Amino acid sequence: MRGPWNFEDPRCRGIDTELFYPPEAEYPPEMPMILSLCGKCVHQSECAEWGIKNERFGIWGGLTHGK
Repeated sequence: MRGPWNFEDPRCRGIDTELFYPPEAEYPPEMPMILSLCGKCVHQSECAEWGIKNERFGIWGGLTHGK
Protein backbone atom coordinates (compact mmCIF):
# COMPACT_ATOMS: atom_id res chain seq x y z
CA MET A 1 0.00 0.00 0.00
CA ARG A 2 1.44 3.36 -0.99
CA GLY A 3 1.61 6.28 1.37
CA PRO A 4 -0.41 9.47 0.77
CA TRP A 5 2.76 11.35 -0.26
CA ASN A 6 2.84 9.10 -3.36
CA PHE A 7 -0.69 9.96 -4.52
CA GLU A 8 -1.09 11.69 -7.86
CA ASP A 9 -2.41 15.22 -7.32
CA PRO A 10 -4.17 14.82 -3.94
CA ARG A 11 -6.56 17.64 -3.03
CA CYS A 12 -4.59 18.37 0.14
CA ARG A 13 -1.30 19.04 -1.68
CA GLY A 14 0.07 22.36 -0.51
CA ILE A 15 -2.08 22.48 2.65
CA ASP A 16 -0.22 22.85 5.97
CA THR A 17 -0.03 19.32 7.39
CA GLU A 18 -0.52 20.66 10.93
CA LEU A 19 -4.22 21.12 10.08
CA PHE A 20 -4.55 17.35 9.88
CA TYR A 21 -3.22 16.91 13.44
CA PRO A 22 -5.52 19.05 15.63
CA PRO A 23 -4.81 19.38 19.37
CA GLU A 24 -6.32 16.72 21.60
CA ALA A 25 -10.06 16.97 22.23
CA GLU A 26 -10.48 19.93 19.90
CA TYR A 27 -12.66 20.23 16.83
CA PRO A 28 -10.55 22.49 14.63
CA PRO A 29 -12.32 25.43 12.99
CA GLU A 30 -10.82 24.25 9.71
CA MET A 31 -12.59 20.87 9.95
CA PRO A 32 -15.37 21.72 7.43
CA MET A 33 -12.70 22.76 4.91
CA ILE A 34 -10.70 19.58 5.58
CA LEU A 35 -13.79 17.38 5.20
CA SER A 36 -14.69 19.15 1.97
CA LEU A 37 -11.19 18.59 0.58
CA CYS A 38 -11.15 14.93 1.56
CA GLY A 39 -14.72 14.34 0.39
CA LYS A 40 -13.86 15.48 -3.13
CA CYS A 41 -10.52 13.66 -3.36
CA VAL A 42 -10.18 10.59 -5.56
CA HIS A 43 -7.76 9.17 -2.97
CA GLN A 44 -10.13 9.46 0.01
CA SER A 45 -10.61 5.73 0.64
CA GLU A 46 -6.96 4.88 0.05
CA CYS A 47 -5.81 7.69 2.35
CA ALA A 48 -8.24 6.70 5.12
CA GLU A 49 -7.17 3.06 4.89
CA TRP A 50 -3.49 4.02 4.99
CA GLY A 51 -4.03 6.29 8.01
CA ILE A 52 -5.94 3.65 9.97
CA LYS A 53 -3.22 1.07 9.36
CA ASN A 54 -0.16 3.29 9.80
CA GLU A 55 -0.91 6.29 12.03
CA ARG A 56 -2.05 6.67 15.61
CA PHE A 57 -3.43 10.20 15.24
CA GLY A 58 -4.73 12.61 12.67
CA ILE A 59 -7.30 13.15 9.98
CA TRP A 60 -6.90 10.72 7.07
CA GLY A 61 -9.32 10.65 4.16
CA GLY A 62 -11.73 12.75 6.19
CA LEU A 63 -11.72 10.32 9.12
CA THR A 64 -10.30 11.15 12.54
CA HIS A 65 -8.73 8.78 15.02
CA GLY A 66 -6.39 8.69 17.94
CA LYS A 67 -5.77 10.68 21.06
